Amino acid sequence: MKVFSILLKIIFGLSIGIIISLYLLQYERQLKETISKHIKAFMNTSLSADIDFKVTHINIFFPFVKIEKVQVKPLQNTSDWYWHCKKISVSISWIDILFTKCIQPKIVIDNLEAYTQARNGDLLIGPHFQKLLFSGNDQPIPVIINDLKLNKSNFIMEDKDLDFKFQIRYDCQTTEIDKILQNRIYLNGGSIICKNVQYCNNISGLVHLGILYSGAIKNFSLDGLIELNHLSMHENKCFFVGKWQSDADECLIRFSTIDGKSIINLLMSGIKETEQKLSLSLRSPISTFQKILQLNYGLEADFQLDANLDINNLQNFKGVCKVKKLQDKSGSVILDDIKINFNKNLNAINSNIIIDKKDKLKLLGELNFDLESKVGNLVFKNELGANSPNSLFLSLLFNHKLEYSGEFNYNLFSTVLNQQLKSRGQIKGSTQFLDINSNLDDQEIDLKVCLQPYFKIDKFLLTDNKKNECLNIVSDIKQVNNINAIFNCNNIKNWLSNYINCFSVSANKQLFLGDGKLELDGNCTHTGFNGVIKMRNANLVIPEIHNVINNIAGKIDLNIKEKKIIIQDLLINFYKGQLECKQLTIIFDDTFQIIKFVHFPLVIKNFFINWENIFLTNITGRLLVQKEVDKNIAITGNIGLDKSEIKDNIFSPDFRKSIFNQTRPEESNIKQKSLIDDININVSLFTKSAIKIKTAFFKSLINLDLKVVKEKQIDLQGDINLIDGEIIFPYKALKITNANIKFLPGQIDDPIINIIAKNKIKGYAITLQAMGSAQNPHILLESNPTLKEEQIISLLLIGSESSLNLVIPALLSENIKNMVLGSAQYQEKLKKHFSQILLPFKHVRFIPAFHDALGGKGLTATLDIEVNDRLSASIQNNFTTFEQARVEVDYSLTDDVVLRGVQDEVGNLSGEVEMRWKF
Repeated sequence: MKVFSILLKIIFGLSIGIIISLYLLQYERQLKETISKHIKAFMNTSLSADIDFKVTHINIFFPFVKIEKVQVKPLQNTSDWYWHCKKISVSISWIDILFTKCIQPKIVIDNLEAYTQARNGDLLIGPHFQKLLFSGNDQPIPVIINDLKLNKSNFIMEDKDLDFKFQIRYDCQTTEIDKILQNRIYLNGGSIICKNVQYCNNISGLVHLGILYSGAIKNFSLDGLIELNHLSMHENKCFFVGKWQSDADECLIRFSTIDGKSIINLLMSGIKETEQKLSLSLRSPISTFQKILQLNYGLEADFQLDANLDINNLQNFKGVCKVKKLQDKSGSVILDDIKINFNKNLNAINSNIIIDKKDKLKLLGELNFDLESKVGNLVFKNELGANSPNSLFLSLLFNHKLEYSGEFNYNLFSTVLNQQLKSRGQIKGSTQFLDINSNLDDQEIDLKVCLQPYFKIDKFLLTDNKKNECLNIVSDIKQVNNINAIFNCNNIKNWLSNYINCFSVSANKQLFLGDGKLELDGNCTHTGFNGVIKMRNANLVIPEIHNVINNIAGKIDLNIKEKKIIIQDLLINFYKGQLECKQLTIIFDDTFQIIKFVHFPLVIKNFFINWENIFLTNITGRLLVQKEVDKNIAITGNIGLDKSEIKDNIFSPDFRKSIFNQTRPEESNIKQKSLIDDININVSLFTKSAIKIKTAFFKSLINLDLKVVKEKQIDLQGDINLIDGEIIFPYKALKITNANIKFLPGQIDDPIINIIAKNKIKGYAITLQAMGSAQNPHILLESNPTLKEEQIISLLLIGSESSLNLVIPALLSENIKNMVLGSAQYQEKLKKHFSQILLPFKHVRFIPAFHDALGGKGLTATLDIEVNDRLSASIQNNFTTFEQARVEVDYSLTDDVVLRGVQDEVGNLSGEVEMRWKF
């Protein structure tokens, strides 16, 4: 009994000692290092990985190990994959080991970061994770991981061949239920980057993944949200959802934007069978891809992609891609259909392409690539034939490095230039460069473009058939982004003339004559181009106004991303005058074809205009040219006229028509489109100095106070006042004492006129008054003493109140209106006509008279001779008697006092003084 007690005490003491020793031992550094060494050796052998960590805590009684600063990488010391974490805590239950005869650790990993590269669709870290998670089943004492928790983890996958990178931040809770590892993965951030462009971020949601201990997937479900960076703020979120159970033969994963316009369906079928297939179905507006890829072409279309892939034979896949009604933002249809059928097998990739635009264009393309020789060819041709208004033939040979060469030719009908363009040439290039040598009608193009590492035009030379340079663009080798472009103005003026003629009623008019070179010099930026624009020693004539552009200078900023052009400090020098603009701003639509906004403040200084040799003037003033979205161009401002001359009759309708290009409805049965139809005008016109007017029958000085207004058509409002002048009749002019033209709204063709002109002729005070509207004027002739209208007109034409009325009475009333209100051209013809008719009456007039024979007289004739305005004479003779002729000589001292000498029929001389009094 005493011995048993002693043994018991010894055993108890030993136990206490062992326990105390074990307790103290678990804090020994040497033990931790020994355990670390054995664990590392075991894991290096079993996992084929180089593992480094530090054991910071061991509990032997309640098995627990904490390791920190864990670093894991391949034994080959490559950068294919790695993972590391801040700490790992592993706890084991002795009871589980005794009853289950296996180790079931509870693992908690903090701040895990795993990185792997991907090659040909395989993750290089995959085999390592397979061994790490499931190789414990092959150990003498099986190790089954059924309780795993990951906190603040980060997974990074990179495919360097595709320049693709995927990153996801997540937390994970793994538990074992019915021998299935159920993983709840909480996504809380991530991104997808391709070619240094981040396409999405903020990936969030929940992934439920069931995995068998063999590594096979039992089930999974997805439900989350992802943000696509390049979509608009209100449309950039995309839902994803999916679910699959092992007993199902199909699995569908669906992605859709919030608005439901873009949908992607990934369908895996035949899961239970040996031939498993993956089907991809995509429906989306093509604008979504443009935004994601940062391509701001402003195109709209419905995009559809259907593809099938044999999962067990990844070498084979086929599908079809369709684009319906490709159009620009204005709604103009560019192409009606694009269809691509593609098929890949073990040896080759084959594809058929159809591009269709109803009856105008139908391109058939065929692409073939031999995977063994790594050489392919691409051919495009127009099914409508080579004589179609729009046709193309393209033939290229290329290899796996995307090096290509070939030839092309095309016919293109330009609606802007209203002509057929034809080109033929050679093309070669790669991912690094592009070279094109071709002709365009009678011009030749030599283009060299650098594509990598950045896009740059090394050379662009356009020459005509005489080898003259039309456009030359070169890059500075020393400065990466520098561009210098020289435009021959012959091409610019021809293009502008053709463009404006397409929209102008004055078709086929040359907008510019002469020559010059316009130069752009500056730098290409990430948004466009920034530099200076200049033209030196030019001789660019504008025929419409007979003025010449000498020099142009300014600063230009082209922002392609914002579709904006800004020109600052623009100065255009003419032979006479200049135009200035501090800043011109133009904003285009997404296609760069339609102008959405314009702000063009213009200062005009002594700018000379000779409008069709009718109106000559120097103008000074300010104009503001503006355009807003969906509105016409608006021109407002004030224009002053100086040193002006008009070579036409302002009272003539033909003059207003030539100045303002007014076409009457009866003059044109077809409504022609004019460039001015899309312009609204509100400009004030005033005279800084009086305008001179001179025609065959009219000369004067006038002042303007007008407003030029246009909404639907041009209108004039205001007054034209004549301050001095005269109406020039063949015998003697009438002095204009008062004259005015008043333009009322909507009556540019029919203003109100009022003219009063007076003078004294042969002792008669003559007054002419024209009044009423221009289209229905009323002309009133008066005299004192009173004469008939025909006599007054005779006085104005030949200085006699009776002679002309007897000879050509029809001439008097027919043309007096045209002498006052007719155009300069018509007045000139009338003047020549009058000169021929009235030449015999210039100084001598013969006036016959018949009398009753019973009165003692018969035929009498009077001969008037006019020496000048003051001296005249008349000889009267009676041919039925033998009396002497009566002679009178008049000399006007003043308008009211006349000295007269008379020799009567019997030869007596006498003198008279004639005086007139006015009451």
